[in-house]
Amino acid sequence: MDPYGSVYILCIYKLQLLPFHIVDAPVETVLESNTTNNTIARPGAISFNCTTDSHPRPLSYELFKDNALVDSNTDGTFVISSESLPYQVTFSCVPNNLLGPGHEAELDVIVYGKEYD
Repeated sequence: MDPYGSVYILCIYKLQLLPFHIVDAPVETVLESNTTNNTIARPGAISFNCTTDSHPRPLSYELFKDNALVDSNTDGTFVISSESLPYQVTFSCVPNNLLGPGHEAELDVIVYGKEYD
């Protein structure tokens, strides 16, 4: 495996070693939060960590809130303020590599605060 997460298989053909570069789209995507039971108080913030298994590694991770793109970055970590969140919201993460978008992971979040009591 090289530093970019690529796997190479060597094949002997006519007494030469030929590298084969194996690539796959992101699979087994996981979206986790730093909260207990995926609940957050208002005011406050929630952190997300999106991970996946792919070769080569993802070029970007996209975070969606109720199917609308919120943020995109290269490390899969996100921090979202609870100020503008509704009572219940679904976040999802989609990793992307050279082969395109991978499997989506979703997480339902409940926001509580004085205006929801």
